[in-house]
Amino acid sequence: MSDEQRVKMCENALEAARQPAERKLVLEVVQRYPSVEMLKLAVKAAQSPDLKDDGKAAARAISQKLRKTDEVRDVLSKAGLDK
Repeated sequence: MSDEQRVKMCENALEAARQPAERKLVLEVVQRYPSVEMLKLAVKAAQSPDLKDDGKAAARAISQKLRKTDEVRDVLSKAGLDK
């Protein structure tokens, strides 16, 4: 499965999941496949009140596995996670 397909599948799963526990499971998968797109997905999930902490934790975990490119720094900065 390509990274692009994996990101799309996780996006679809987050949209389809209704229970917070289901959405948290999707974030666990997101963390297993670190990429800039998965980082963006985790940051987007963190905007949801029921996933705020879990989304931020996933974004931090992903960012630790990625090279600190300008794009990664920008995503983290916009999400307030650049500290």
